[in-house]
Amino acid sequence: MSQLLQSFVKAGALPTADGVAAPARVVNGIPVDANSVVAVDVGGAIARYNQGLPFTATGRLAVQTAGAVVRYGNGAAPFVIAGQLAIDANLAVRTQSGIPYTAATKIAATVN
Repeated sequence: MSQLLQSFVKAGALPTADGVAAPARVVNGIPVDANSVVAVDVGGAIARYNQGLPFTATGRLAVQTAGAVVRYGNGAAPFVIAGQLAIDANLAVRTQSGIPYTAATKIAATVN
């Protein structure tokens, strides 16, 4: 997970764009929009997994901002109870393998 996402981290956070439409393209296994921002669906239903990360039917990364982290996948990816990747708009308090984490152990992200 960290190798897939770390190249997208900017200024201590993972920039994301929330939506439901299919992403513009996929870069190294990560869906991005037309601005090369990680395409996510906050609260989106998981349709499939790729390299341990959850994706929606339209190909966006399935993430959640609510709820506590209940488990960690390979590469230290934090997940909530429904299985989505846990992200948070709070500031990062630490960085591990190039990925910024919040005090709640979620991935620090900007959600647009």
